[in-house]
Amino acid sequence: MLCGRSPFPGKNKEEIAKMTISREIDLDKKESFNNISQECKNFIMCAMERDTSKRFSAEQLLQHPWIIKMSDQADQIIDESEKIEMIQNLKDFGNASKF
Repeated sequence: MLCGRSPFPGKNKEEIAKMTISREIDLDKKESFNNISQECKNFIMCAMERDTSKRFSAEQLLQHPWIIKMSDQADQIIDESEKIEMIQNLKDFGNASKF
């Protein structure tokens, strides 16, 4: 949702599900994630950790530095071009989602 692209490419639900389970992901190698901060990428990886003993809980994710930073900035005004870009990214993500 952050960049309008899934981190797991696939032609159908089955392919995406297989990749989600078996494929390692490096967000730094994904071109569509170039404009995403390292803090945000770290948040995503903490949430997507395959090993359940290492995966962050919802409570831990809510205390992640990126979430804290974003909540602190929530009161700031987002300019119109950023709003348009975010809306378009969400539309693109929704259209591309196989789920």
